[in-house]
Amino acid sequence: MILTEAVNLTAGLWAVRDREHRHLMPWVPTLNLYFPLGCLAAWKAIYEVVTRPFYWDKTSHGLFDHTPDETEAEITRALQSAPSAIIALHKVSAISGRAAALPTGRGDHAAPVTLLGKIG
Repeated sequence: MILTEAVNLTAGLWAVRDREHRHLMPWVPTLNLYFPLGCLAAWKAIYEVVTRPFYWDKTSHGLFDHTPDETEAEITRALQSAPSAIIALHKVSAISGRAAALPTGRGDHAAPVTLLGKIG
């Protein structure tokens, strides 16, 4: 068992030996905590697939208190101020999942596009 842990530590240190990753060397011993937690998470996922196959245990990252109309207005404003529009579109589409009107470049006409979710 001690030999196995020594091999794990050696492999971790070998992985971060390059100049741009050397700052990670002090964190290599914490992999002994990370790997068992990953195993527990995998067992929890298997359990949830069996007991609740259509449940998604999603982490909540805060509250979103905008109404759908405010969200669509944010999308329109973001798209009119490209190139930052792509970043804002990702941010808003992950929350709204609604249709937005993308400017087509032909006057005031806009093409409806359904935002399907977060990309990337």
